[in-house]
Amino acid sequence: MARHHSVRHFKNGIPFVSQWTGTEHKEMEKVFVPMLSGAIQPRALQAARAVVDFIYFASFHQHTSESLGRMEQALADFHEYKDIFITLGRRDHFNIPKLHSMLHYQAAIRLLGSCDGYNTESPERLHIDYAKDAYRASNKRDYTEQMAHWLSRQEAVTEFDKYIRWAIAGPLVAQDSSDEDMNSDDESDSDERLARAPAAPRLAVATYLDHQLSLPRHPSVPSVTVNCIQRDYKAEFFLDALSVYLNKMRPADARHLLSPDGVDRFDVYKQVTIVRPRVLVITNALKLRDKVRAVPAKRAKRGTALIPGHFDMALVRVEGVSSLNPHTAGTFLEGLQVAQVRLLFQLPEYLRYHPRQPVDLAYVEWMTLFSAQDPLTYTHSVSRSTRRGGQRNAEIIPISRIVHSCHLIPKFGTECNRAWTADIAVENCKSFILNRWLDVATFYEFQPRDFYALRL
Repeated sequence: MARHHSVRHFKNGIPFVSQWTGTEHKEMEKVFVPMLSGAIQPRALQAARAVVDFIYFASFHQHTSESLGRMEQALADFHEYKDIFITLGRRDHFNIPKLHSMLHYQAAIRLLGSCDGYNTESPERLHIDYAKDAYRASNKRDYTEQMAHWLSRQEAVTEFDKYIRWAIAGPLVAQDSSDEDMNSDDESDSDERLARAPAAPRLAVATYLDHQLSLPRHPSVPSVTVNCIQRDYKAEFFLDALSVYLNKMRPADARHLLSPDGVDRFDVYKQVTIVRPRVLVITNALKLRDKVRAVPAKRAKRGTALIPGHFDMALVRVEGVSSLNPHTAGTFLEGLQVAQVRLLFQLPEYLRYHPRQPVDLAYVEWMTLFSAQDPLTYTHSVSRSTRRGGQRNAEIIPISRIVHSCHLIPKFGTECNRAWTADIAVENCKSFILNRWLDVATFYEFQPRDFYALRL
């Protein structure tokens, strides 16, 4: 399975997980359906896809009639295909209370609102404060009443402390907690250079393409040689791609500006942070942060163990003929294409032609256009894009064209080479599945065209 900063890797496999919590289940749900694709019977795959879709729809914080209808359809699909597990002898029945409760979700949401607060994840963090610490403060005899008294005194001390601080500082200094959070975010961004992406084309989902990129104020690795870039970052065609890019910016051939001996040096960044727009149906937060990494492998400080690199896949805005794909027309993916980001760097001053020329660039290796949706999983597939001679299709683009990261899962089929690691699989596999279950925001954005007409 390919790496992603928001995907957990069970290095020992899931059979060795001793205690399954909601967190482990959520991590498995992200990759469950794409990994089963091609490895099990179609009806079993459809049942798995349907139940995972139902879980993601039920996770929305706000609903429309359309989202509730799609959630109900996913549940109907599961009940239609679930008999395959009885046919294969894996189940004797489906008289399971949790499956029965799924029948009442739609009515409960219409009556009581979304079910984003139905689990115990939010109050679970208070278990230590309200239970463990309070119990330890008692003498372990008749501890219930002692715990209640202790908690009341703790709350009284906290409230009095807040009053003293307010009285000393003055009422005008007091701020709402939400304002403090916003100020803290602004301060954390003060060390970054913000680069707003260019205006997105007018699509049905154009608001989801409005994003903001930020890079560190200073390069992570300054003065990296071309030889190091080609070797460590596996950017084999870096000089050729840079020459093509410079020729687009300059009226004459710019190859002579580059040293033939590869002694040119470039300032390199390890990652770019992406602030995605607010999505009302999944969160009330002001910002959704994402990142795309381009970090080479390196040796550990102690020992000879090799720390794997991270060359993330990203959705990149394309132009011209490449943006015309009938399989993604009218969806979030319209005008986007997947590319693997190998290098994030800054163009040296002596190679800049005019002041408005983009200086923050990325060396990427393109994937092919999105294929038609798979009828079983409703996912798109891509493969490595190559040029004549089998060379990978590499290009240098402005960083501002990166929309956000994405997760590709290799198509293994019925068998998988157990000697492959996550990095080897990405390099050797020929085709990949675009994971639409990466998170609830991605799942929402990848819905079909008619879904966006009913956005909140």
